[in-house]
Amino acid sequence: MTARLKRKKGDSFTRLSEIDAVLCLNSYLASFEALANKVQGLKPVERARLLSLCERTLRKESLRSIEQVRVAVIKILVALLPDSILNIRRWINKRSGRMVYEVHFSLFCFLDRVRDLTNAKEFSEEILSLLEAYLLNTRSETAQAAWMAGDLLGDHWSLEEALPVLTKLAKEAKFTAGRSGALHGLSHVLARVTDHPTKQAIVGLVGDVFKHDRSKKVRDCARLILKGYKV
Repeated sequence: MTARLKRKKGDSFTRLSEIDAVLCLNSYLASFEALANKVQGLKPVERARLLSLCERTLRKESLRSIEQVRVAVIKILVALLPDSILNIRRWINKRSGRMVYEVHFSLFCFLDRVRDLTNAKEFSEEILSLLEAYLLNTRSETAQAAWMAGDLLGDHWSLEEALPVLTKLAKEAKFTAGRSGALHGLSHVLARVTDHPTKQAIVGLVGDVFKHDRSKKVRDCARLILKGYKV
């Protein structure tokens, strides 16, 4: 192990230890429920300190490149809502820097839990808007972040809210990454929808994308979905 790698691992261990000391648990291994309960029980000054520690950690490329650190910090940021809404908004809108799309992916793994947080349910609508804007405008397929955004909406969000957003994005997202991500989300919606007319309408939309989308990759995504659904 090189001296640089040892120093990097040492830095990550120190930072996580500092964060875990505030929570009195292992933030990486703890379930989101356990973590959220701890965070929600903190005093305002402790929450502010924890938020500062998480933000400083993510800003350091060498730390956010370590999965254990990144996932732990992201879980805490989501658990810190509504205090962390500005931080989460900034990171979702950030497009430059090493491992930024890995941060996006990790956020999209946990943002559905906002509806489980007593003090943050009102931010559910803003999170939905952030996800819609992300898929509408993202150019990048790095780290499968766009795919995960579609997965979050299609598999983990309420159908009533997610379906019109994904339907719009499957056709209107500006770049391949967004349209493919939306189609992936719709594939999950199809597995969840029970009424025949809605399922038929989604398959019809996917069929239209398959016939007319300008990207072969997007058309291929649509074709794979259509193979599984005959309505």
